[in-house]
Amino acid sequence: MVERQTKSSSFFEEAMAALAGAIDDLRGNHDLVTRRRVLVDPPQPIPPEAVARLRKDKLKVSQSVFAQLLNVSLQTVHAWEQGRNKPSGIALRLIRLIEANPHILTDLLSRQREKGDSAGLAAPAT
Repeated sequence: MVERQTKSSSFFEEAMAALAGAIDDLRGNHDLVTRRRVLVDPPQPIPPEAVARLRKDKLKVSQSVFAQLLNVSLQTVHAWEQGRNKPSGIALRLIRLIEANPHILTDLLSRQREKGDSAGLAAPAT
């Protein structure tokens, strides 16, 4: 019987607190928060030659390094560039972001090369 009274009084206290908050909101005693839902268009597909051009011309990295940067396999990058497969999901979103802002990765690669931290980083693509 005691447990039931505790649950009832807890519910009553929570309900009263919620009502008090609502009354304060109506009186203007709280800052109201506006929430918006932002819809982002899905990234456009990227043709195989554009993947290769981004990797070679903008980033100047090997397929192996590009794969490491995107956290995908070397075979996946090769398949994208050969047109046997297409980037999708988060990989496509990341490729499009890199395409629009290549400096993000080129700066990172430059700093790692300067530090001599070349573990896993291949020479620039030719």
